[in-house]
Amino acid sequence: MVVELVALVGLGVVARLGRRDRLVVPRY
Repeated sequence: MVVELVALVGLGVVARLGRRDRLVVPRY
């Protein structure tokens, strides 16, 4: 499913940024 791929990519980006979740939180 596309949603699953997007979720995995999102988690990967967050992992690369480390703990810059504040920039990704708005998406959730």
